[in-house]
Amino acid sequence: MDRVEFSLFHPPSRREYRFATPDSEANILFDEKESEARGFRVVKAGTLEKLVELLTHPQHTDTEYLRHFLTTYRSFCDSERLLELLLERYDVPDAEAVRHDAKQARFFHKQYRSPVRLRVINVLKQWVEKHFYDFQAPQARPSDPVVVSRQEMRRRWYVSARTGHNRHGSAGTSPWHRAHGRHSRSFRHLLNFHPQEVARQMTIIEFHLYKRIWPSELVGLMWTRRDKWQHAPNVLNMTVRSTLVTRWLTRCIVETANLNERVDLISMIVEILKELRSLNNFNGMMEVVSALNSAAVRRLNHAWAEVNPRRRALFDECVEQLMGGTNYSRLRQAIEHAPAPKIPFFGMYLTDMTFIEEGSSDTIPSPLGGVPLINFSKRRLLARTTGTIQQYQNQQYVLAEWPLLQVGVVSPAVCFLLWLSPGPWRTCFPSRRLPP
Repeated sequence: MDRVEFSLFHPPSRREYRFATPDSEANILFDEKESEARGFRVVKAGTLEKLVELLTHPQHTDTEYLRHFLTTYRSFCDSERLLELLLERYDVPDAEAVRHDAKQARFFHKQYRSPVRLRVINVLKQWVEKHFYDFQAPQARPSDPVVVSRQEMRRRWYVSARTGHNRHGSAGTSPWHRAHGRHSRSFRHLLNFHPQEVARQMTIIEFHLYKRIWPSELVGLMWTRRDKWQHAPNVLNMTVRSTLVTRWLTRCIVETANLNERVDLISMIVEILKELRSLNNFNGMMEVVSALNSAAVRRLNHAWAEVNPRRRALFDECVEQLMGGTNYSRLRQAIEHAPAPKIPFFGMYLTDMTFIEEGSSDTIPSPLGGVPLINFSKRRLLARTTGTIQQYQNQQYVLAEWPLLQVGVVSPAVCFLLWLSPGPWRTCFPSRRLPP
């Protein structure tokens, strides 16, 4: 807008239009360091009205700010209030000075009203497309992941029966084999299956759970609240499954009485760990490592002494990759450089979100006093973390499902039921030795 045109511009009064209030330290603050680095103003904190005004600014757009706002707004505003403000922002009144001047009215519409309305429409479009769940009627969700899994199990058994159990491999040649006919019909004997196929089916299940996680479940520590199953069911399904798999593997090893069978089982699980690493399933790797590295399993010195040194070295290498460095530094580097598709260790991001939520306040005192300002720098950090989680949800694995193996060995429901079952398990005890 040149100087001649600017002299003709007359915005509405703040009495008629709340979004005409001039910027000041009482209503908005900018991050000077980041603004200088990026070449435009980056908001640090502000009132809700100013954040919405910046979201629909007539002179410039910031797609990253829009994504961050829509991801985190629920932590400082509900959907109804945001919609009210956007509608009010859209309804731009005429300024007093342009109501009787056709030239100024045209200029005002071109330079202010029309761009603002287009920005509002774009915000609504992005809101509906990327966060459509805000507009859905609340639906009853099962409060227990085992219930969900049982429903899924019944569906998979039905599909498997209809197809004659033909899809028992993954994309390409399946390494699955039915040695040891005495156990071939028992789908709970883990050692009856090839480690690669077990790892593939674990990865299919975990990616299915991982890709269902929404950003709104992560902001505000929703998974820690009393009503967590209502607000963060997918986060909890992911974390509960990881815990159950770890406990299941731990108990499976510990309750194996025969030394040779225990050595076979540990060796088998290390091979599964190797295959999970080749699939870039870092979350599954952490589940397995947590089981093998638990105090109950590490103290089994006689069994570990019989495990092939190559497998022990592989296990130690995976432990160092997952747990080495400060704040998962080596794991973060491995995830960043691994080709897609991949499943990162989800617990690492929950730790990041907790650190951000508890380490920063929700509001910042205004330098001029008055109403505290919404701390948007905190929301930006949260949104960047959720953005990292989302980017790994986009590219899926091309692996064929084998429902019987998923249901019988690696499904979260079976892990849960076997973990609760009393007495020795009959899950992992075929008498055979793995090749060295």
